[in-house]
Amino acid sequence: MQKFTITFVACLILLTNNIMAQSEDTILGRLKIGVELGSHYMNTNSETPPQVRQSNWYPDRYEYYRQRYYYNNIISVTYVSLKPEFQFSERFSIASGLRLSFYKDALNANYDYFLWQIKGDINNTNYIKIDNIEQRVYKLGIPLEFRLYPRRRDHFVRQYFLVGALFDFATFTNTKISTYNEFSDRYKDDVKETIPRPNNFSSYYYAGIGLKIGKAGYPSANFEVLFPMISFGEYMISSFSKSSGTGVIGIATSLKIPIAL
Repeated sequence: MQKFTITFVACLILLTNNIMAQSEDTILGRLKIGVELGSHYMNTNSETPPQVRQSNWYPDRYEYYRQRYYYNNIISVTYVSLKPEFQFSERFSIASGLRLSFYKDALNANYDYFLWQIKGDINNTNYIKIDNIEQRVYKLGIPLEFRLYPRRRDHFVRQYFLVGALFDFATFTNTKISTYNEFSDRYKDDVKETIPRPNNFSSYYYAGIGLKIGKAGYPSANFEVLFPMISFGEYMISSFSKSSGTGVIGIATSLKIPIAL
C-alpha cells in the first residue's frame, strides 16, 4: 500500500508538471513583443507652393502636368515599430503598438533656379533664387493589424493573411534649402517660415500575406508583403506632395519574443 501511494504521488507530480509545462507553453506563445523594420511606397501628386514663381515666362511641360495633377511622384517610406502581438486562438491574432516612419521629399528647380516669394513691404514684393528645397518628414503613429492563419496546426514555417491600418498623429519636419547665390543665403529662415506644413494626421489601410518562422512559445521571425495600400483621404504628406489615395507595395520583417503572462 505504501509503495502504491508513493507511486501514485510520483505519477501525480509528473502529470501535474507536464500539464503545467503545457500550460506555460500555451501562455508563453500567446503574447509576443515584436520589433519590426519595413518600408513601403506611396503614389503622390506634386504640389507647387503658392510662393514659387518660375524663372522663365514661357510654358513648361513639367509645370503643366504638375499643375493638373498628372505628374506623379513615388516616395519611399522607411519605418521601425514596437508592436506586441496577442494570439487569441490558434488561427487568429491581433497586433498594435507604436511606429516611427520617415521619408524624404524635395522641390527642385526646373532649370537653374526658381523664384520664391518672401515678405516685403507695402510697395515691394521680394523674391530670392533657390536651387532646391529638401525636406525630411518624420511621423509617429499607431498600427493595428489582424492576422488569420489558414491552417490550425503550428508548423515551424506558417503562412498567414493580414489586414491592417495605420494612424499617424504627429508630424515633424527637417528642411534644408540650397540657394542659387550668396545673396539669397541670408533669407533661408524667411523661406522656412513661409513653407506650408504637411498634415499632422494621416491614415491608410492595407492587406498582405506573410510567413511566420518559428514555433509557438519560442522566438520567431516574420516576413510580410503588403498590397494594396490605400489612404483614407487626400492629405499633404510633405510640403510639396499630396497623397493620391493609392499605394504600390510594401515589405516588412520583424523579430518577436514570447512573454509569459
